Amino acid sequence: MYKLARFGNHLFSTIVVLLCLCLSGSAQSFNSSVNGTVKDQTGAVVAGAKVTLTDLSTQREVVTTTNNQGFFVFNEVRAGNYNLSAEHAGFKRGEVKDVQVNVATPATVMVTFLSAP
Repeated sequence: MYKLARFGNHLFSTIVVLLCLCLSGSAQSFNSSVNGTVKDQTGAVVAGAKVTLTDLSTQREVVTTTNNQGFFVFNEVRAGNYNLSAEHAGFKRGEVKDVQVNVATPATVMVTFLSAP
């Protein structure tokens, strides 16, 4: 009887461990990222540009600023279609329409500013 109870406890523990492993293995990320660089028409990077990512299905906007290398990144972006715009004093607003974001595949977008008239 004692051996049967020990076997039952061992079997239960094994099942719990296997269940936890299966559940953690099935967890998936449904997000991705959008990154890129903002440059002017001569190819020089533009630091401090305001970059806005707009979800076309919800119109939700998130904003970031380019770093000293003109680089920007949006993390934890849901899969879908987006518009991306960039603004900086002295330049016309740059826009990239219909940026497609896929699950777990980063989208890279290059924005080129034209000089303001």
